[in-house]
Amino acid sequence: MAERLPRTIKRPANAESRPTTIERPANAESRPTTIERPANAESRPTTIDWWAAFYAVIRRVPRGRVTTYGAVAAMAGHPRASRHVGHALAAVKETGVTSDVPWHRVLGSRSKRRAGVSILDPVGGAVQRAMLEAEGVRFDGKDTLSLDTYGWFETQEEPATKKKKATSKRGAKAKLSRGGPRGR
Repeated sequence: MAERLPRTIKRPANAESRPTTIERPANAESRPTTIERPANAESRPTTIDWWAAFYAVIRRVPRGRVTTYGAVAAMAGHPRASRHVGHALAAVKETGVTSDVPWHRVLGSRSKRRAGVSILDPVGGAVQRAMLEAEGVRFDGKDTLSLDTYGWFETQEEPATKKKKATSKRGAKAKLSRGGPRGR
């Protein structure tokens, strides 16, 4: 029987740093390879660098006020990362930052300046709603609340934008009559 020799494969620098050991028979190259992971491999999820920015924004939401996933992403400087905010909040318990992040104050946006609980787990959704009601937030009959009443959106100074040139209605009609989008 062939003797098995342990061999460690080097991974690229940007790859996940989880050691992998491959055992391969010395004389046979076409046999299947077995991969063993060490028992002490870290099983806790790692946080993405910008999750800390999300947590910092959420910590500033005052009691009795709520914000949305998209607003948190925008205030943290990642305006198109609302799903990442949801992932970051779902991982709060596993990452160990549970004590000071008021995760229950972040809701999913609904139509007409409204928001609601977006947790699909009925127990988790009930816990979130109960925590908000304990802070004085009131939901309506459709399980949503008004962002005009309870919403918190930290205002940031926006850079001055260029003003658009004012066009008269007559100018717009003249462009249409000369073959604008409708053709001639």
